Amino acid sequence: MLENNFKRYDKDSELHSTILNIGEAWTRNCQEKLLSNPSTLLYNHSIQKKEKEKVFDLLDILSCSGSLSIDCASFHVIVAVTHCFDQTLLNTIVQDCINPIEKLEYSGLLINSIIHEESAEFMKKDI
Repeated sequence: MLENNFKRYDKDSELHSTILNIGEAWTRNCQEKLLSNPSTLLYNHSIQKKEKEKVFDLLDILSCSGSLSIDCASFHVIVAVTHCFDQTLLNTIVQDCINPIEKLEYSGLLINSIIHEESAEFMKKDI
């Protein structure tokens, strides 16, 4: 959906979807107790799966298997997009007389309008 709208609304074809690869092993920095020394743990795929199951079990317990609503919760999503200029940043500013900040603001507005399913003009109205 993002890629189709980039093709439709991005006149200069500067926006491209980006895939984030987080890697197989994760590193966790933690401190068991307030006064204990910090430690670093390495999580491979099987430990990540166990930790994920623990989190969902805790969520299940806190919500009484979904019978209690959780009113104050937030869900974070990362949308990765690469903004490509035809030239270097300095040449874009000097030779092409293009303000890259305006281009990036437009790109952000375009992405927000796609995610929130509103027109860019509506999103721009509150700025």
